[in-house]
Amino acid sequence: MASDVYDRPGHDRVAVDVDDPAELEYWVTELGVGEREIRAAVEAVGPQAVAVREYLASHLTATPDDAPEAPRQPGAPGAAEPDRMPAGARR
Repeated sequence: MASDVYDRPGHDRVAVDVDDPAELEYWVTELGVGEREIRAAVEAVGPQAVAVREYLASHLTATPDDAPEAPRQPGAPGAAEPDRMPAGARR
């Protein structure tokens, strides 16, 4: 049970053990990401919690609602032409 992880004497919170289901559940809750993300981070940087946190912070992508909109290139569909008026418009 996950609560056992929190209460275990001498619990080592400097390493992420993805092979222990209770430990993995603890880190999922602690880091607020899924098991897959934690496993990928440990695979990339090793089990040190600090390295895993840093990896996740730099590799998590923004959700579409949070992602900034890229500026449109002149001439791209939907981009305003500064010198031209829309077809059919009058000055």
